[in-house]
Amino acid sequence: MYFKRGKRALLADTSSRDMYNFYKERCKSNPLEYSKFISIWKRFIELRLQMVVFENVEFHMPYRLGSIRIKIGGDSVRLKKDGTLKLIPDWGASKKLWKEQYPGLTPEEIKAIPNKEKVYFLNEHTDGKVLHWHWDKQTSNFKNKGVYRIHMNRKWKKMLTSKIKTTKKIEYYE
Repeated sequence: MYFKRGKRALLADTSSRDMYNFYKERCKSNPLEYSKFISIWKRFIELRLQMVVFENVEFHMPYRLGSIRIKIGGDSVRLKKDGTLKLIPDWGASKKLWKEQYPGLTPEEIKAIPNKEKVYFLNEHTDGKVLHWHWDKQTSNFKNKGVYRIHMNRKWKKMLTSKIKTTKKIEYYE
């Protein structure tokens, strides 16, 4: 059974080639070739973000762009204003459940079924807390900083999840 992902909500308008061109303008005497520059850049980002995840270190970005860290966002189980529970669905487990409950149906047919049973995250391994990546822009000085946000890719979200599930400790900022 296969459910397609939706279109990307965020499109990057700056590429690695733009970073390399900026570097070449600043270092005109003897610049590195593009492949070497990108391999160094990827390794640097990899090491910095691993420190954020595994050692609870803030990543302070240059040029007063702020810092990136992991933050405890609140409880996974919340109450709405009308008194009902607000839960975060576990779509992977829900799709497995639907595959068992409705064998032989296509994803489109399952999607058309109203009021299907869903599985929800309770985050028992983190005492019901939700962790997320946070970009602290308090010390930054660029224009319109309130409209920008950070959206980490799946690799880093999964790395944070696996670290929390294996260590079963929360030692991040609240």
